[in-house]
Amino acid sequence: MTRRDIQVSLRSALLCLVLSAATIEGARAAGLAVRAEVVGGTTLLDRSFRDYQWDTTVRPGIGAIGLIELGGLGAGARIDLVETTQSLQPIAPRVRLSRREMVLRATLIGAKDLRLFATGSYGWTRLEYAPARIDVGGETVELAPLRARSGSAGAGIEQSVGAVVFGLRAEAQFVRLATAHRRGDEEVRSEIWFTNRQVSLSLGWRLGL
Repeated sequence: MTRRDIQVSLRSALLCLVLSAATIEGARAAGLAVRAEVVGGTTLLDRSFRDYQWDTTVRPGIGAIGLIELGGLGAGARIDLVETTQSLQPIAPRVRLSRREMVLRATLIGAKDLRLFATGSYGWTRLEYAPARIDVGGETVELAPLRARSGSAGAGIEQSVGAVVFGLRAEAQFVRLATAHRRGDEEVRSEIWFTNRQVSLSLGWRLGL
C-alpha cells in the first residue's frame, strides 16, 4: 500500500466518522427515542358478530405497544387482547382475540408536552376458544384456532410529564374472518371484514437517545 493509499484511507475513515457523528447528532436533535406503553380500555364488537351468537356488549381489553420515534414519527409493534363468548348450545365458550400488528404513529399537532396524533396498524389476529373441545349431540367438536388479517386506524391525544406519557385514543379495528352460519335451512360461508371500536387509556415511558 502506497503512502497516497494510506492518506486516502485515513481521509475516508475520518469522513465516515464525521458523517456518523452528524447523523447521530441530527437524530438526537430530531428527538430520537424509544417508548413502551401499557394500554387498557373498552372494545365494542361489530354488531354483525351477533349473527354468529357472539356476545357483542362492551368488553374490557388490555395491550402493550413498543415504538421507536424520530421527531413526530414513530414505528413499532403492538399486542392486545379482548375476550367475549359465543353461544354454542349447550355451552358458551370464551372467544379470545389476540392481535399482533406493526404500528405507525404520526404527531399532527404538538404544543409543548401536549400532542394530537394519528395512528394505524396492520398484522394478524389469532382467534382461540376455551374450551377448545365441546360436546354437541353426543359428538366431540374441536374448535380450532384461526389466524386472520387485521388492522386499525385511529387518533388520540397524549401528555408528557418528564419521561412518563399519558394517552387517550379512539380506534376502529378491522379483522377479516372466514365465517359460516345458518340462515334458515341454508349454510352461508363467506369472508367478512368486521369493524370493532375501541377507546383506551395508555401509560408509557419514553427514553430519549
